Amino acid sequence: MFFERRCFCVLCGKYKSTEKLQLSHKGIAVCKSCYDNIGTTKDKSFDGKGNIKIVLSPYVYGGAIREAVKVYKFSGQWLYGELFGRMICDELKEHTWLLEYDCIIPVPLHESRFKERGYNQSEILARVMSEHTGIPMLSDVLFRIRETKRQSTLKGLERIENVRNAFWAHPEAVRNKRIILVDDIYTMGETAGSCAQALKAAGAADIAVITLCITVDNKYYK
Repeated sequence: MFFERRCFCVLCGKYKSTEKLQLSHKGIAVCKSCYDNIGTTKDKSFDGKGNIKIVLSPYVYGGAIREAVKVYKFSGQWLYGELFGRMICDELKEHTWLLEYDCIIPVPLHESRFKERGYNQSEILARVMSEHTGIPMLSDVLFRIRETKRQSTLKGLERIENVRNAFWAHPEAVRNKRIILVDDIYTMGETAGSCAQALKAAGAADIAVITLCITVDNKYYK
């Protein structure tokens, strides 16, 4: 008896046949219908601030993708990152100038958070991007040197203080490098900004930030 192969769409939560899928990986997928209806940012790029040259975020953090990202981060569904990383690459493929960058660095987790979660969601995105672009990923040169609270639980100045001086970068590894810093969500940029400060202090030449999503209430959103 013939059984039709079906995959679970991480956005709508339904099983879809192969011809209805936009992309898939090991039994999970994003179906064409969901892919076509994800809220995308208009230009995908935003002005950076401080030590960040530019921010690129293809999707608006809302709706189905917001819920899927929460599952990805907090419910152990690390395979979702394989899909999300490919989606980032597909959406930003016209930005060929990114291929001139020297390395991709994920925003690190503190050791205690990594043990709790079992994986770094930003590192999975960064690895997939590295595989698709050929730009090497460096996962052991930027460190979170103190434990911080989840940014999503804080507001205003609390978010800034929470990540202030929370990161350190290895000078020999990043000096004079053009770096792509990768995270899952860009809200107000405090975490990315603190990472960029550490990278610049270690001698990095140029820092671009790439995230899967950006919040619509971000003042840098166009």
